[in-house]
Amino acid sequence: MKKKSVFRKISFLLMLAVVANCGVFNIFSLPVKAADTEPLTNKTESYSTDESKHYVVDSDVTIDGNLTINCSNAGISGGGKLTINPGKTLTVRGDLVCYGAIYNYGNLYVSGKCELVGGIPMMRPGASFHNYSGAFASMGSLLGHEWHPDSQLEKRITHIENEGIVRCNNIDSYTSKYVNNSGDSAFFISNRTYYYTNNLDLNISITGTKSSVDDTKYISSVTVTPPSGFKITTDNPMNYSIDDEFWGTGAHWRDSIVINSSQSATSYWLKPTNYSVQNAVATTAAEQLPAITIKTTGADPAGAKYVIADSKAAEGNFYWTSVTLQPPTGYSEMKVTYDGGGREKSGSSVTFTEAAITGATVILKDADGQWTAQSYPVEDLYILDENPKPYYVTGEDDIREHGEDYPRYAKEAYINANSGHKVLLAADYNAQKAAGGTITGQDSIKVTSSIENPSIYVHNDYNDFWVGPISLDPIHVGMLIPETKYTLKGNKYKDKYYDSDVVLTPAEGFKVTTSKDKAATDKITFTKTTKNIKIYLVKEVMNDDHLPTGRVVYSDPISVGDIYIVREGEGKVNVNDLYYGGKVIPTVETKTNDVKKVTYKYKNASGGDYLKEAPSEVGKYVVEATFEMTDDYKELVVKDEFTISYLPTPTAPYSLEGKLGDNEIYTTDVKIIPADGYQISKTIKTGYVDSIELDKNGDIGYVYLKKKATGEMTDKIAIKEILIDKETPVITGIADKEVIYTDSKQVIVKDDNLFEVIVNGVKVAVSNGQAVIDLSADNGIMDYTIVMKDKAGNESTIFVTLITAWMQTGDVQEGVPLKLYPGYTYNFPEGSTWTIEGDPTVYCGGNKFVVTNNVEIKFKKN
Repeated sequence: MKKKSVFRKISFLLMLAVVANCGVFNIFSLPVKAADTEPLTNKTESYSTDESKHYVVDSDVTIDGNLTINCSNAGISGGGKLTINPGKTLTVRGDLVCYGAIYNYGNLYVSGKCELVGGIPMMRPGASFHNYSGAFASMGSLLGHEWHPDSQLEKRITHIENEGIVRCNNIDSYTSKYVNNSGDSAFFISNRTYYYTNNLDLNISITGTKSSVDDTKYISSVTVTPPSGFKITTDNPMNYSIDDEFWGTGAHWRDSIVINSSQSATSYWLKPTNYSVQNAVATTAAEQLPAITIKTTGADPAGAKYVIADSKAAEGNFYWTSVTLQPPTGYSEMKVTYDGGGREKSGSSVTFTEAAITGATVILKDADGQWTAQSYPVEDLYILDENPKPYYVTGEDDIREHGEDYPRYAKEAYINANSGHKVLLAADYNAQKAAGGTITGQDSIKVTSSIENPSIYVHNDYNDFWVGPISLDPIHVGMLIPETKYTLKGNKYKDKYYDSDVVLTPAEGFKVTTSKDKAATDKITFTKTTKNIKIYLVKEVMNDDHLPTGRVVYSDPISVGDIYIVREGEGKVNVNDLYYGGKVIPTVETKTNDVKKVTYKYKNASGGDYLKEAPSEVGKYVVEATFEMTDDYKELVVKDEFTISYLPTPTAPYSLEGKLGDNEIYTTDVKIIPADGYQISKTIKTGYVDSIELDKNGDIGYVYLKKKATGEMTDKIAIKEILIDKETPVITGIADKEVIYTDSKQVIVKDDNLFEVIVNGVKVAVSNGQAVIDLSADNGIMDYTIVMKDKAGNESTIFVTLITAWMQTGDVQEGVPLKLYPGYTYNFPEGSTWTIEGDPTVYCGGNKFVVTNNVEIKFKKN
């Protein structure tokens, strides 16, 4: 029997172990050579330097915290100190503690306390040290140099005493000057001590003449005087060194200071008169005096600049015989300059008798005896003699109606000049004056219409001057018009609108017309909107006995304004029936109202409230259009009904795309494609696409179509279930072309749509989507062809061979008919002899044999 030898190759993995001998190494510390310099860099926290190094500030550095300089080991070469290079700044935003030396050639700023054990032995020209707050203490020298700007001689600050503590707000440049020292601060400079002492009980006096009206003001210069034994200055001595001339007997110090003009609050310093540079100096802190106001001129009057008194007034600024001016309240004297500045009068009052006082000005003396710096204009004054009034008013048909205070002239009136005078209306006078040249007056001015506030100028021919403007009494020309000039009667519609004819009736006793060219009537009827209406009231003139004279008098034009009469308008609204998804578009027509001023409301035709939003669901609706009211037509409301229905379904609403198998089952994915020009969705309002794709059975139920061009949509469209089966039946237990050594084998074929199974040409029963197949080797070799097919037509075929189990070893068996095949090797088991039924030949166990033809044999063991 043929057998395949199976060799198993076994590989061995040799694992090499490498052993590393590990030693122990000693690490020796080597001496570190001192660096020449190491830059000090910005730090965002408190920082402490290495004591053995020489730190250098060669660019601006900020320490956001405390800085401790451990430079005590100054003997190490190249280290043990801190140098700030020229033009560079070290800023410490905390405390500075230094145990060595600081060589400052630039700027040092410290915000907190400062403790210097080694001091600052060197500061170069331009270098500075600033301590903003806290205490400053030095256990060593603080040395510096300054180049004097004049002599270029080097000046030296020696030191700050070891045992002293200096408290300060700011120390600005140690170049021999100190600024803003506060508290009990002491500086020892070249063995000369300057004490800056607070709260000395020394009073500065202020003298001057105060105003009797306001004692906070002076009306003379003010002298500021120090107490006895002191001199005074406004120059801050802290801004100067003791060596400066300022501290000697220079011009800075005064026995007193004179103030000639108002000043704000000012600080003053005092020093003893026996001051000597070589001796201790006591100087007060700045004493700030309040603001000083010096009033050297009179106060401006708040109201009238003068008063006219004891004068007989004629008209306007005309006075008979004389006119007297007096100063206003609060002022005792006045000075008036006039006649081009060539003449002047003064006193507690001033009287004029000249013909004309023009272009005059006045100044006043107040209660403090001060004259005002400002001069004020005086109105032009005119003095008349005792001649009669220079003008009078006349006119024909002087009719004074009941209740009138002034005469009424029926047609016209005249403003007349008396002998020796001329008159002009103020407007004419101003026009001629503006034009230049001689102003020409009139003997009489004709007035043809009422003037409520007439104003004229009068020329005095005797003295040749114009006087005015003069206000006259009202001049009434025409009739007396009652307060209620007319009434309007009509049916009020809304606000200012009527919806009927409107009748205008004049006041009792009058007739009315809209034009002097038209006959006057008892009333005017308006039938439509009329704007800018003007009317005249008309009556016959009566004499003092109220008898008709036959003369007709018209009032001035009376503005009625606008009368709005609105009528019913006409129009219509239309909304075409539309399909679901379309847009509701109302259209309107009207010959009366404005089509641009329309609002729309909608409601269901079966009832309910009107809404502003247009409907979108299927149904029957009512649209209501409201046209705004115009000046001629009322508000107009019209309605229309319309229907929203589903878009008709196309004859072929959709098609299916895919490979159709048997029994209307698709064997590929399926596309549902809507009719041309439509999109498709499984829901009515959203989700519309160009096609719906299915990859498995789909019972969609309904679809909806939407027209691409308009957005209109159909009602639901029923769609039958779509069956898809893309898989062939599956068999379990064997594989295609498999050879199995076994006497029998049961296999199962499964598929949801299993239709038919054929084994070697014989159909097998199918039940509930599966078929059970029992295969047998028939005590030999059996080949099987199994064909499987589902309802969609998906089909598959497999081939399998069953070989009886004893043939796997080839050992024959006793008493069983065995089928033998050429090409195989068989064995007689050892330990016995074997014969073939019907053949006496004896075969020894352990021998192998073959056959040349298919044969069925029964063996017997002896």
